[in-house]
Amino acid sequence: LRHLLLACKAPVEFYRGFFPTMLMMPGAILQYTIYDQMIYQAPGIRSIFAALTAGFADITVRCPFEKFKTEAQAKISAKQSFTVQNLWRGYGMQLVRDLPYVVLYIYFKE
Repeated sequence: LRHLLLACKAPVEFYRGFFPTMLMMPGAILQYTIYDQMIYQAPGIRSIFAALTAGFADITVRCPFEKFKTEAQAKISAKQSFTVQNLWRGYGMQLVRDLPYVVLYIYFKE
């Protein structure tokens, strides 16, 4: 089995898209930093509003990296993926998909 995996370059294929995933980490750090700052500096602010703002910032930061990761895993030509317009394609759908999850996750976690 090991020879088959190495012969077909499975380890390389398995980790394809790993580097763009690591570039998305600042988005998560930004999300929790914004949320904590909003909650602790303005105690009257609603948790849902803070989660919405933090989630919006996180998704905005990681959208191009997620697009790049998806294209790297699908082996799409790099010449097609490195336009600014193409990296932001699907941003609205990503907001619709991820923002409710982020808000509900943080709301029920608190």
